Amino acid sequence: MALHALLWDVDGTLAETERDGHRRAFNRAFAEAGLPLHWDADAYGSWLGISGGAERIRAALQQHEGTEPSPERVTALQAAKQRHYAALMGAGDLRLRPGVTDLIREASAAGLEQVIVTTSGRPAVEALMGRLLGGLADAFGFWVCGEDVRRKKPDPEAYLQALERLGRRPDQVICLEDSPAGLAAATAAGLPCLVSLSHYASREDPESFRAARAVVSELGPAAAWCAARLVSQGGSRSPIWNACSDPLTLQHTRFKRLSDQVGLLLLGVLRGNWRYRSAVLLALLVGFYLGGNLTSFVLMRFPGGRPLLVLSLVVLLELVVRVRGRWLRGDPGPGWLIADNLRIGFVYSIVLEAFKLGT
Repeated sequence: MALHALLWDVDGTLAETERDGHRRAFNRAFAEAGLPLHWDADAYGSWLGISGGAERIRAALQQHEGTEPSPERVTALQAAKQRHYAALMGAGDLRLRPGVTDLIREASAAGLEQVIVTTSGRPAVEALMGRLLGGLADAFGFWVCGEDVRRKKPDPEAYLQALERLGRRPDQVICLEDSPAGLAAATAAGLPCLVSLSHYASREDPESFRAARAVVSELGPAAAWCAARLVSQGGSRSPIWNACSDPLTLQHTRFKRLSDQVGLLLLGVLRGNWRYRSAVLLALLVGFYLGGNLTSFVLMRFPGGRPLLVLSLVVLLELVVRVRGRWLRGDPGPGWLIADNLRIGFVYSIVLEAFKLGT
């Protein structure tokens, strides 16, 4: 089924707004109102389980004062917070996340519809769009914001509303989210979701993203490839990937298919910069060379049990990689990823040697 639309979350997906924008705006609003409330970068992460700025303010006041705050007080604090957030945007303190601009442009060039689906207030979205996106804001057909729904994420209402307005089926769209709450909303609406981990989301238990069709550390060609795989599979579950900014530095965290590995390699060779192209191709060639020579050496030393030894080498190597993978947390970095391509060449070389022996 062809892809027709991208449904974008805002906070944490388009920009790192929670840590560097909303948190600071909340603190300024609290200080302006004379409240002894201040959220540092680490403490603020625990408040993200509450969707919506007004809801977060209400919960903070209730926790601090022990009583339910009046709606008028919450509204006033939220208005002050939005004003400070707009000022932060105007000062140029925030930037779009890597890959966002390119993906919006490429989607527009491909004729895809793009819409905003967020629990943030419309003033906050307007501030971000006006300051960070500029002319690219016209790529979005409409916005579904916090004021447009009765129940915010993780409730699916916002996504169901967007889908109805688009007039599309669930298998014709992909949601772009950054957090477990956003993923839960998309999943509850029956929509496929690609997760681009934000600062706070990267600290979450990986199991909280199991429902995602793909997980990347940031958007760009790698995310576009994962989305294309998702659509080409007709909505079936895709492997979960943990990706760096360059398509050649892709490292899977769960489930592996040979077709995916080859597809990522080809994408990287075609679209990566010359340093990554050279590094990956060299790693693969070295891997093939070492694997072939080691297999030949072992088979010459132990000619009697050749098939068993070859298979044992493959199983042992893969077992080491699987165990190593459990130790990794977050992005392993380019060094690990180039080494993984070396392993791919090494293992495939051994498999080819075993195949030649069998024939």
